[in-house]
Amino acid sequence: MEESVIINVDEKASLLDSKPPPKKRLSSLDIFRGLTMVGMILVDNQGSPDHVIWPLKETDWDGISTADFIYPFFLWISGFAICLALRNASLKDWKIWFKLLKRAVILFGIGVFLNIWASDFDWAHFNMMGILQRTSICYTILAILYLLIPNLLWLQAIIVLIIFPTIYLLFVYLLYVPGCGKGSLINECNAVQYIDSILLGNHGGTARDGSPRTNPEGLFATLTSCSTMFIGVICGVLMSKYKNEPNRKMLKYWLFVGFAAVIVGVIAFFAGNPVNKKMWSVSFAFCTGGSGAICLSIIYFFVDDLEWKGRKYLLLLLQPSIWLGTNPLLIFIAMIALEILLMDTIILSDGSSAWEWVYENMFASWINNENFASFLVSFIYLILWTIIAGLLYWKGLFFNI
Repeated sequence: MEESVIINVDEKASLLDSKPPPKKRLSSLDIFRGLTMVGMILVDNQGSPDHVIWPLKETDWDGISTADFIYPFFLWISGFAICLALRNASLKDWKIWFKLLKRAVILFGIGVFLNIWASDFDWAHFNMMGILQRTSICYTILAILYLLIPNLLWLQAIIVLIIFPTIYLLFVYLLYVPGCGKGSLINECNAVQYIDSILLGNHGGTARDGSPRTNPEGLFATLTSCSTMFIGVICGVLMSKYKNEPNRKMLKYWLFVGFAAVIVGVIAFFAGNPVNKKMWSVSFAFCTGGSGAICLSIIYFFVDDLEWKGRKYLLLLLQPSIWLGTNPLLIFIAMIALEILLMDTIILSDGSSAWEWVYENMFASWINNENFASFLVSFIYLILWTIIAGLLYWKGLFFNI
């Protein structure tokens, strides 16, 4: 089994494209993606949102927790794969452009459908944006930039790491928002929420009851989300450039990029830009993007670089993450669909959802610690999807758009 999961990168692999290569993959990337899937399943599927243990609890507004790194890591991983998937692509190859457009439309469409379903088909107030939608937009923007100027990484960096965040900051701090003025950074009234409400109306920037709400996967903050993803692009380019040189050289560059991005984020924080996931602040974008580079470096060192006796046991221990990491899109969509079915669609006679009934009657009824009971629900849910991912892996079934 060890030979089938090790070593080189599949240039087609990404968060949104898990088509298996004919020969070899970069095990550390699959593991990183799989571990991120583990985090997402645990964070999104607590038995009760009111009883969540700290590592899995997302911050309400300013600040950051371990749970807040999950989605940025998905963006980072998708960015890492862009240059690997497109490094041999031609600007004049219409098939590449068609495939890129098709992927963006399908992913955005799936995300919108899931949101419409979750709103009980409330066409007037469903949320237009979400994880798949934002990821598809970021991926498409950065892929187009890469196709247009593939050999000018510095120019791409100026656009995505300087111009995009600058535009974001100008609007956030200088745009007058009715009701709170300029530079407001509160949940109910800020430029990010205001711009989304203008661009998307009832489908973004407002809750279903019409009250202001900052969508953590909204449209305007896609600007800084692109910055997070682009840090992954940089590491992917370094992977391609130094793949035939000693691994430690590439690792040094990855770590340099990672720590440099984190430092930029920290500077932005001390300059007055709070770390905020829902607004996807500049400090948040750079800190999480840099952390993605550091995390992959650590995993790569122990899994793909270092020759040590415990390596095969580590791979065996991490095998479930490889299952999840090679079929993330299918697992993610199916997970969200089942969530919607149990949390929003199946409503019992007492008004509670099927999910709430399971939690209250099968877990909270006999477990005194409500936080542990809530965690146990998500852990069993994780086991379910890991088994499904394992079966798909062993059957050689991989979902790809």
